[in-house]
Amino acid sequence: MKKEIEMKKKFEAIVISGPTGSGKNKIANILGNHLPIMVINADAIQVYKKWKILSGRPTDIEQKKVIHKLYGHYNGNYYNVGKWLKEVSYYVDKAKKNHLLPVVVGGTGLYINLLFQGISNIPSIPIKIRNKGKEILNSDPLFFYNYLKQNDPHILSIIDCNNNRRLQRAWEVMETTGVSLIEFQKDRETPILNPKKTKKIVLCVDKILLNKMIDLRFDKMIASGAIYECHRVLNEGFWDYTLPSSKIIGAQELVLYLQNLKSLEDAILEAKIKTHQFAKRQRTWFRKNMKDWKKIEITNTTIFDNSLLNLI
Repeated sequence: MKKEIEMKKKFEAIVISGPTGSGKNKIANILGNHLPIMVINADAIQVYKKWKILSGRPTDIEQKKVIHKLYGHYNGNYYNVGKWLKEVSYYVDKAKKNHLLPVVVGGTGLYINLLFQGISNIPSIPIKIRNKGKEILNSDPLFFYNYLKQNDPHILSIIDCNNNRRLQRAWEVMETTGVSLIEFQKDRETPILNPKKTKKIVLCVDKILLNKMIDLRFDKMIASGAIYECHRVLNEGFWDYTLPSSKIIGAQELVLYLQNLKSLEDAILEAKIKTHQFAKRQRTWFRKNMKDWKKIEITNTTIFDNSLLNLI
C-alpha cells in the first residue's frame, strides 16, 4: 500500500514502451492489480478494429479487469498520429478527473515522442499531392530520399531514412508549402505529458530471448485464429497492402497463403523473421531515444508477476 501511495503522489502518468512481444500489456495489467489506472494504447496497429489477434491486443478479459482505451476502436484504414494525440489527450484528462493514473502503453516511437514534444502545426496536404505521392511510392520508392537529399538534406538527419512513409511525408510538406518539415516542427502544440512528472519505463530484452518470445506469441496467434482473421478481412474487401491498416506484420504473409501463393510453413516463418527484424529496429531506436528512461531487464518470462511493482 505504501508503494502504491508513493507512486500515485510522485507521478501524474506512466508510459511503458519496449519492442514488440516484450510483454508491455502484461506489465500494465499487473499494475492494474495494485493501482487505479486507465491503460491507453500507443500502438499504431492496435487501434484498428479488424486486427484483434494479429495486433496482439489485450484480451477481452484483460480489458474488463482494467480500464483500456484506444484498443480496436477505429473502423477505418487511415488512422494517424494527429487523431491519436487528440484522443489520447481526452483520455489522459478523463483519467485524471476520475482519479485514475493514466498508463500509456505501446512501442510506436513517433506516438511516444509526441506525447512529450507536442505535434507540429503542419498544413493539410491536398489530396492531389497525396495521390501523387502514393503513385511515386509504388513506382519509385527511392524517389523521396533522392529528392530530399537534393532539396532538404537536413531533414534526412532527423527522420528514419528507412521508412518510406516518413520520407514521403517530408516530400509532401515540401511539395505543398515549399518549406521544410523542420520549420513546421519548430512550432508545436503544448505536450500532453510533462516528462518530469511521468514515470517512463522501457523494457529491455536479450535478442535471443525476445525472438523466442516473438515466435511463441505468433504460434499462439495462429492457434487463436489469426488465419481466420485474415480470411475475414480478405473476404470483406478490407485488404489492400498499400493501406496503413494493412501494414501489420504477418497479415500479408497469411493472405498470400490463403491465396495459394505461399505455403503455411513459409508464411509463418517469414512473418516471424519480419517481426524479429522489426524488433531489432525498435531496440535500436529505443537505445537512441530513451537513454534517460527507467530500464527493466526482462531475463525470463517469470518476471511477469506481482513482484514487478518493486522494480518500477
